[in-house]
Amino acid sequence: MAVDEIKNRIKIYLLNDFNENQYIKEGTTAIFEEKIINNCTLNCRIRNTITPKWYKNFFELDDLNIKGEILSCYFDRTVVYNDKSYKFVISFGGADSAFDLEKFVENFGLKIAFNICDKFVSVQKNNISTTMSNNKEYATRKDSFSSFVVDKENDLLNKVTVSPKVDNGIAIGNVTGGIELSLTTTYMYNNIDELLVKIIEKYLSNDYKNGYDFIDNIKAIENNKSLLDELKQKVIELINNRNFEKVWFGLPLIDEWDKIESFMVYLNSSYKKEYDDIYIKNICEDFSITDYKDLKKIKVYPQNADGSFTDYYRLSECLYGEMEINDKYYVVNGEKFYNINKDYTDRINRQYESIEIFSGLPERNETGSELKYNISVEERMPDRYKNLDQKLYYFNRDKIELCDLIDVHNKTLVHVKKYGASSVLSHLFLQALNSAEMIANKKEREKIISYYQENYQIAIPDESVFNVVMAIITTVSLQDGEYLKIPFFSKMSVVSVVNKLESFGFKPKICFIHSSVALSNGNN
Repeated sequence: MAVDEIKNRIKIYLLNDFNENQYIKEGTTAIFEEKIINNCTLNCRIRNTITPKWYKNFFELDDLNIKGEILSCYFDRTVVYNDKSYKFVISFGGADSAFDLEKFVENFGLKIAFNICDKFVSVQKNNISTTMSNNKEYATRKDSFSSFVVDKENDLLNKVTVSPKVDNGIAIGNVTGGIELSLTTTYMYNNIDELLVKIIEKYLSNDYKNGYDFIDNIKAIENNKSLLDELKQKVIELINNRNFEKVWFGLPLIDEWDKIESFMVYLNSSYKKEYDDIYIKNICEDFSITDYKDLKKIKVYPQNADGSFTDYYRLSECLYGEMEINDKYYVVNGEKFYNINKDYTDRINRQYESIEIFSGLPERNETGSELKYNISVEERMPDRYKNLDQKLYYFNRDKIELCDLIDVHNKTLVHVKKYGASSVLSHLFLQALNSAEMIANKKEREKIISYYQENYQIAIPDESVFNVVMAIITTVSLQDGEYLKIPFFSKMSVVSVVNKLESFGFKPKICFIHSSVALSNGNN
């Protein structure tokens, strides 16, 4: 393509069904006016302003022949490739804000961007095992994908901007891919079909699987209302059938968990119940949950020891579950639903249940905080365990907990957390990883040994290899060798951490501490 050719920036979407004609949100069709040009129905949104260059350049028209001037427009186009029809919608000037995204192929643009990528410019991602937060990260210069901080096990890529290969055949300059493909091209209306055929070739290519196949593992379900409705109904079926191995309640991340005394579950001023923990079995016995809307109506108020309440959560925000529909695997995490690739699901489950189980910690038999439990372990087994909970080490201006307990004889760092939601457990696993990364450095380890000896009279072994135990306190009684059922995203998180710990030379293990009393501090 010659550099002096006319260039246009366009967005292209691929419809799920080439017979689909209703892909505009209800109530927005009236703001568009149809214009027929060259056997194409151009849907225009107009106002009295200057005609944009893209209209003149792309359609090669000077006379609008329309009341007012074009603000934005879109049109659809069907092409046949290998005897199969594909229908695209091409958008200019922000007309795609009116699109019903449920009707379009997810990851269409994302796959193409990966398939034609030479260097990466930016990535937009969600961390799905912790805060679910949306994050956009830019490169300081065009670089490889490895330069971005992306956890292939825990991050869901929503969109990438890439610098494409010179011979990509479809675009000039940076390309952005998500559900849409946004690109600058010299193709115009009179040869748009040629471009669309090349685009479908790039979409169907499996080149992205050489290093980026993880984008197929997890897909957020955001625009498919009919599927979301079906999944919500499935959740209610699991609840009504009391299938509490597949669905449960757990609070989102709470930084000061130990201050929680109890939970007030509230439907209205005349009907509320107080619980030690928000066990789904107890709540379902006391509250009628026959529709997903009921989960939004019921509120959960964590209550502190002084009687004060923190901000409430909707019960739907505390929802976690796993389900299969038509041989496809889905999970719900809070109010978000995801489709998980079956092979990926099986792999994560196998890896989780292959983590070595550590059985050297006693039962928790008193209510109270994790600190109280850790102190009791040291008191019961003083020759073996030392309590390091809240005995902080200063690292790069941050306060870091080396671990909660240290087994000085067996060179084992133990991190302890009461069972909670996916985000709570992920915090436990990441805490173990951060500590291990710190102690793996020989110079830092020498400082740590000196610090704990001088300040707490605790002898940290000078070893480059430690056992790292991630211990979960749970009221569930497990048989020997049985693994606690935890949210799928927590499994993803712990598997990722275990792989990293092993790469550092550590020996990761998991531990399930049985609690014969409620996890919260209440006495009800």
